[in-house]
Amino acid sequence: MSGEHTHPGIKKSVLNEVLQSPDQGISENIYKDDTVVKNNYSDFRKQDNIGTLLSGPANQLPVAESYDNLKSNPDIYKTLSYNGEPTTSLNRYFLIDFENDVFTNTDYYFTNGMQISVIAPVFQFFGLSRVLPSIGKNALNYYGAGIRQNMYTGINPEATEITLYDRPFSGILYFEFFKISYDTDRKLKLSSSIRTGVLGSYSMASSLQSGLHDLYPVGWKYQIQNDIILNFQTQIEKGIISNRNFELNVSAQSSAGTMNTDLGGALMLRLGRFNGYFKGFYTAKPGTIEYTNSQKLNYWMVAEISQQFILYNATLNGGLFQKNSPYTLSYNELNHHLTRINIGISCFYKQNGIVLGFTQISPEIKGGRFHRWGSIRLVRNF
Repeated sequence: MSGEHTHPGIKKSVLNEVLQSPDQGISENIYKDDTVVKNNYSDFRKQDNIGTLLSGPANQLPVAESYDNLKSNPDIYKTLSYNGEPTTSLNRYFLIDFENDVFTNTDYYFTNGMQISVIAPVFQFFGLSRVLPSIGKNALNYYGAGIRQNMYTGINPEATEITLYDRPFSGILYFEFFKISYDTDRKLKLSSSIRTGVLGSYSMASSLQSGLHDLYPVGWKYQIQNDIILNFQTQIEKGIISNRNFELNVSAQSSAGTMNTDLGGALMLRLGRFNGYFKGFYTAKPGTIEYTNSQKLNYWMVAEISQQFILYNATLNGGLFQKNSPYTLSYNELNHHLTRINIGISCFYKQNGIVLGFTQISPEIKGGRFHRWGSIRLVRNF
């Protein structure tokens, strides 16, 4: 390997020894061609694991050429198999989520939600990544960030007066930093996030809905007042039954903070043609750890039922700090046990996918209505 391919400060002999010595735990022979080693080494640096590679054990470090070269040389991809440290996925995703009750011919309660998210290995270097937990030493981790807006209204958005025992008008806008951690062997997935943003008119929810309605939704003048959002969410999922076309998973989740505080659990069934749920996030590019030469087309149906115990919800009870909202609901006016049903279908071809969903929830407030809405998620692995 010529000197120009060696990173300053790393001796060529040391790197060659690591790449060639069977004592280092390498499961396969790898290419010794200079060009291949150069490109592989750049991938090591992207994952920030070259120091770990040279000093001790790592979990799985991808040794691969660029994606374009892999299309014509798929055998170049190899894996160095170690034990002891989590791995960051090199896949990158762009996601758009849109939820609205217009899909179910309703226009009240949770009436619209939008989120744009990016998942990329660069987010592992953000300080918040050290706060979010990993599933264990053999974890495959994804890091991401997103921005979301939700809007909530009463049953009649055009009402000129406050309607007692109805849902308050409210909007939220927050930035989210999240981590998704998989343990394939134990069939575990741990998702966690930190959300920070605003509740109230600063969320611009009232302005958006006013622009979408023919009649001005007067009820927004009684919306919950501005307050701060700071929340932590976590969910753990466990595979119970898993085979080629059928999966049954259970999960538990919790949230705590100034936006909402609750606990819950769920049971999820998945049927179709897919890669295993705990093998990674949706799709994978050639040359990455998650990639397999399985079918390019994947599709499935999901049915999930969950139960939540609600302690606090700022879009119903008002913000934690501002107590001067025109109308909010008290703790005793909430239904603290909430049932949610999700049904969805997904289709992914190569690096692109779409997820269509339907959600129904039991009444959030005493004397309230059941509510339902539809959702669309677009996914691109770039």
